[in-house]
Parts: sequence; C-alpha cells; structure tokens
Amino acid sequence: MTYSEIQSLSNDLSAIQPVVLQKASSVLGREVNEASLHGILGGKNATHVNSGSTYFSCFEEFFAYWLDAMYNDYLRRKGGKNPMEHAGYRNAKLLRDIEIMNYTEKFLKRTFLRKNVNDQKKTTASQGNIQKFTAKISSLKQKFYSI
Repeated sequence: MTYSEIQSLSNDLSAIQPVVLQKASSVLGREVNEASLHGILGGKNATHVNSGSTYFSCFEEFFAYWLDAMYNDYLRRKGGKNPMEHAGYRNAKLLRDIEIMNYTEKFLKRTFLRKNVNDQKKTTASQGNIQKFTAKISSLKQKFYSI
C-alpha cells in the first residue's frame, strides 16, 4: 500500500464521479454531491463493521464484512414502513448499480488504505485469505445486483 496507490484510486474516483453522482441523485430522488455521497457510503462503517476498533487483515476482508452488513441491513428494512427512510435500505438501492458499486469499492479502499498508511499498519492477509474474501465479495455483489 503506497501513496501512489491512494492517488491512483483518487484519480479513478474523479473520472467516474460525474456519472455516479447523477445515478445516485436519480436513485435517491434528490441532488447528491461528492460530500453527501461520501457521507452516505462511509457513514455506517463504524456501525456495521466497527471499523474503528476491528483489525482487518486486508481491504478485501473489510469490504466483504461491509457488504454483508449492508445487505443484512437491507433485508431487515425492506419489509418495514417507509424503508427509504433508513440508510441501509437506501445504500442497498444505490449498490444495485454496477458503476455505483465500483465507485463505492474504490472509495472504501482509498479510505482503508489512508487509515492504514496514517496508522502505519501493515496488512497481514495471505493470498489465500484475499482470494477467499474476493470470492465472498463477488457473491455479495450479485445479491445487490438482484435487488
């Protein structure tokens, strides 16, 4: 994990951001800007995956837990009264879109890397663990795409 990797993710995010903001605005029925989108995507990290105190061996582990928590929150909310009032339900609706999912993954990875660089932490995941979490991420993404 290097500063150049973080910068590369920032460049990728900037390139796809206009389309993602437009799509997010359409899904949510209101104007969404960069700050509000980042708040929507990163606002539940501490709630769903306890990202402040939980050690994740790699980004893939964090993202798999994050997606799983978001999907479970969606399942809890979807049958209730006014589900769009709940962040977990709105996030799931956003993540149905492949471009928003791609943006979300890059945004959360950049955040994860920044935190680890700033905290001078090293990830310890083996290639096998990374592959295991990557497979779980793929499976979870398919659940969102079918919502």
